[in-house]
Amino acid sequence: MRAEDARKPDSVLHDVTAAETLEQLDHEPPKKPINRAFYWSSLLRARLLDAWTAEFLQAHPNATVLHLGCGLDSHALRLAPFWSGAGGGANAIRRIDVDLLEVVALRKQVVPAPEQGDYSLVESSVTDDAWLDEVPPDRPTLVVIEGLMPYLRPEDGKRLVRRVVERFPSGQIMFNIPGRWFRRLQRFNRPISTTGAVFYNSMDDPKDLTAVHPSLRVETVLRIRETPGRELMPWHLRAWLWLLSWTPGLRTAASYYRFDL
Repeated sequence: MRAEDARKPDSVLHDVTAAETLEQLDHEPPKKPINRAFYWSSLLRARLLDAWTAEFLQAHPNATVLHLGCGLDSHALRLAPFWSGAGGGANAIRRIDVDLLEVVALRKQVVPAPEQGDYSLVESSVTDDAWLDEVPPDRPTLVVIEGLMPYLRPEDGKRLVRRVVERFPSGQIMFNIPGRWFRRLQRFNRPISTTGAVFYNSMDDPKDLTAVHPSLRVETVLRIRETPGRELMPWHLRAWLWLLSWTPGLRTAASYYRFDL
């Protein structure tokens, strides 16, 4: 979806790396047209988390950024102007991308590493303890969890957040997650259900997470109908979002959360 968008003159995300990455893969184009609702929600989600990341790095030019479940996402490259930090060297942004061994192996082949900043790629499940224990807690830390939280068991997701809060004295954590009813209806979400993937985790109220640790504070909650850039969507998808906003149980179909540590 990011690759398709990048090829358009009116691109939303301008993720040229996504198109270049896809060309290197043994990838068979989908036989059916891409689901437009899924297409737009994915693009605007990435755009939003990019904007939140840029906002954090403007306030903390020597931060640590952890991207958990990075996959083949070019988040680091889209935000490359920030990686040099305040003068480079010891003040450069520390960037750590984390994913499973086989994903990291593929990523090293097809996604270029950022040329600036202090960058490392870690082979691990995000739910393992060892990798987080190796990250120095000496800087404000931003934890980006895009597209991953729904697939973690609820207890694993909460434990991960708790360990992050206990590890780093300041920073933010941001992620997307479906609501409870949307998770229950996931078999009707064809772009996901046809892959065999399963949503285990959901959240309707940020209080469900702030209860995990007393120092966790809500910074921003956006429902999918409030996503910046929604005016770029076709009218029928905007109408669908409006309908969701008035449907009990589906008002929180998808949400974007930002918490202060």
